[in-house]
Amino acid sequence: MKWLLKISYSWGDEEPYQKFNSFKEAWDTAKKDACNEAEIASIEANDETCEIGLTFEKEEDRGRISLHYTYDNSYCYYDVLPQEVTDTDCIRQPEKADTIKISMDGGYLAIDKSQDSDYPGVDIEFVPDNEKELLYTRPRIVIEKPKGEKLHCLIWNDKSSEDYSDKIVFEQY
Repeated sequence: MKWLLKISYSWGDEEPYQKFNSFKEAWDTAKKDACNEAEIASIEANDETCEIGLTFEKEEDRGRISLHYTYDNSYCYYDVLPQEVTDTDCIRQPEKADTIKISMDGGYLAIDKSQDSDYPGVDIEFVPDNEKELLYTRPRIVIEKPKGEKLHCLIWNDKSSEDYSDKIVFEQY
């Protein structure tokens, strides 16, 4: 059986799936990567504002490591699952309690406030009903105004790429 490692960052980005030949190999990589991420975040904060809680949940057929950034109550997830899993909702970040859901034909829009205070804005993602395919990204739009930059809109329109496909900059703002 093949295993997948899926990394979902606190700001909404996700890494492409990493494939492994054993659960142990995937789990060991998840532990190493999660600890490295916690160390980097702590060093970058360079003060006492970056407390990070680590949670390890290991079951027979899956595992999750959660990094909880207490300063903004956001999470980063490292999920290990069998490759046969086709319901990608179970390995994406769970919706936040304040997520706004707008139902529409074929799915719904999930609307969230951006988690990173350096990039204030809104994140809108279309979540299709009965998603069966493992995707890098769903249709998504982020409108944000990073500190010291102009207001802009990032668009993800290519399900086979984790990077945004288009950027619109609002020059007057």
